[in-house]
Amino acid sequence: MTIKDIAAAAGVSLGTASNALSDRPSVGADLKERVLEAAKQLGYRRNLVAANLRRNTPRTFGLCIPALDNPFFCDIMQNIVSIAERNGFDVLVLETREDGRDEAAKLETLYANRVRGVFMVPTATWSGSHDPETPLIVVDRIRPTEGLPSVALDNVGAVKLAVDYLYDLGHRDIWLVVNSRSIWNTNLRAEGFEAAALGKDGIRARVIEVGLTARETADQLNAELALARPTAILTASGIATLGTLRALQDARLAMPDDISLLGFDDAPWMDVLRPSISVVAQPIEEIAAQAWALMQAQIASEGNGRHVELDARIITRESTGPAPTR
Repeated sequence: MTIKDIAAAAGVSLGTASNALSDRPSVGADLKERVLEAAKQLGYRRNLVAANLRRNTPRTFGLCIPALDNPFFCDIMQNIVSIAERNGFDVLVLETREDGRDEAAKLETLYANRVRGVFMVPTATWSGSHDPETPLIVVDRIRPTEGLPSVALDNVGAVKLAVDYLYDLGHRDIWLVVNSRSIWNTNLRAEGFEAAALGKDGIRARVIEVGLTARETADQLNAELALARPTAILTASGIATLGTLRALQDARLAMPDDISLLGFDDAPWMDVLRPSISVVAQPIEEIAAQAWALMQAQIASEGNGRHVELDARIITRESTGPAPTR
């Protein structure tokens, strides 16, 4: 399938078809629609790589994320893609599967495709290596030592907000469930939790480290709950929240009468579930917007490795309540 075939089907010149497919303003809206409809009927797929190579200014960005089945990363992806499309750009999304070697290969793929810039949620084992000629913005899992422009939640502030909230409800025995402290932002949440607990009178705080999946989280937490029971559980991720819910169901513990649960990261199902889940919510739209702004500054050579931290908020629902008396 070639542009010549599309031009013939649409009844236009080869140049007009090419300009319409490249979204150039010289082609009127009606004519452009006719060409695009012909392309659709013929099953034409635009070659983004070739288009980028023909242009002095690439129109495609890259996005590396660890897991496409993680709701938080999907929300980040959707928001960045939406902003890019509104500005006339495409986004090539690649999944690294929490594998450092796969991550390195995916970055090389993006560089080979001559993307305009890369948005990246790094794996725990990222070496920090990147192509200095391609702007790169680190999202969520930032490591300030790299000196790269980045945007993330104020993780310490978010966990302090959560501890204050639970403490004010009367909870003194609180667990934080984390998937892996090898992940930079997760470890920062754990450290922030421990520091916040030290500043409270009479609080007994534990960090429970579990696996990377919801099933592993549930299995580990089931073992912990068989030995002891807190009055409240705070999770450090959406995956940890899912696993904790399974463990509480297995143990037949009711929320919030037996245990209060405060999740991390909001999702539509958390408001639908009964009891609905209280959460520490990240400002995902603002994270994406700040990442885009940082990228534009890098492209314009105005960036200087600036790091942006954003505030979380508590969404109170039915899974949290006053500490039970025992």
